[in-house]
Amino acid sequence: MTDYQPSRWQRPEDGFPSDTYFEVVAAELAKAGVPAYYWDREEDWEVNYRIDRDVVARGPLAWAEYGLYVSWRCGEADDPRGPDGFSGPGWYWIPYSKRGALGDFAKEFPSLPHLAEPEEVAKAVQALVLPVSAGEEARP
Repeated sequence: MTDYQPSRWQRPEDGFPSDTYFEVVAAELAKAGVPAYYWDREEDWEVNYRIDRDVVARGPLAWAEYGLYVSWRCGEADDPRGPDGFSGPGWYWIPYSKRGALGDFAKEFPSLPHLAEPEEVAKAVQALVLPVSAGEEARP
């Protein structure tokens, strides 16, 4: 593993993303107009952001009246310092239209790598959540 060079967002000792990475993502979400109501890091391999419900209610996902989570996840047994790096879904989103449900579905952000720049994450979430203004092209 002597060839391992962590990115600026990885902890040098184990290769997992640093708390700073996820803090900067939260700040970029807020700057993009899609603030997280709260976020948590349960494990090194899982982080969840609950997007502010008032913001979601104004856009195309208004039907998700019980929440929208944007999450980051990799395989529990991943060794990001090794040749295979990260596995698992990376960045994905889960809408909740029913109280107490486990979510309607989970869908990946296919354009985001596991360690996408925080600004890229915020732009992808913004495109998903915010309404399309008159004269703009529909967002994916």
